Amino acid sequence: MNAKFWSLAAVIAMGTACLDDEEKAEEEEETSEPTSEPSTEEPAGEPSTEEPAAEPSYAYITQSYAGSATIVPDTSYEGVESLSIGVNDTAGTGNLQMELIWNIVGAPAEAPADCADCLFSFDLNLTFDAAASTDPDGSGSDMTFSYAVGTSSYGENTLFYGSADYGWSPWLVDGNANTDLAGTEHAAEVSFDGTNFTYTDGTVDFYYYY
Repeated sequence: MNAKFWSLAAVIAMGTACLDDEEKAEEEEETSEPTSEPSTEEPAGEPSTEEPAAEPSYAYITQSYAGSATIVPDTSYEGVESLSIGVNDTAGTGNLQMELIWNIVGAPAEAPADCADCLFSFDLNLTFDAAASTDPDGSGSDMTFSYAVGTSSYGENTLFYGSADYGWSPWLVDGNANTDLAGTEHAAEVSFDGTNFTYTDGTVDFYYYY
């Protein structure tokens, strides 16, 4: 599994299955006996065979990586990373269908070629913390990949992600934002003060349709 790129469709499917179950239960509770006899009148014409136009359903989607680490450049990296996934029908609900947590240690690595003024570069070993995680389908596992922070063609404070299969590529750029269907901006954050490193992709309660 590529640690950084989850399918939005898979996230929606996971969360909307829970929402659909809740809606089905509500519909069953509202079912009651008819209060009058059915009409004996003949229908005016043949029923339409056209399918009714389906209205899109909307949800607030959380698909967010976040992490922090204590770093000694060119020496050590010790931190934690989490992946939170949830689909809710109202913002701020906070219900997560999945929350995976890893403990991370790293060793210095060669910086990517397009990381200008690179502040650090590490090869990372991630140990999955099953006890602290919510992992209903067993997705969590140990992983290895690399992080570097510097300036890219997209801007300063770019977090680069590196893998053995695909090499290095910019992943998060501090301040880079996407706007959801409600007009709310969701901005990535990448910060390093020389010792403390924090980051998040900002995708929390992203209003979307399915």
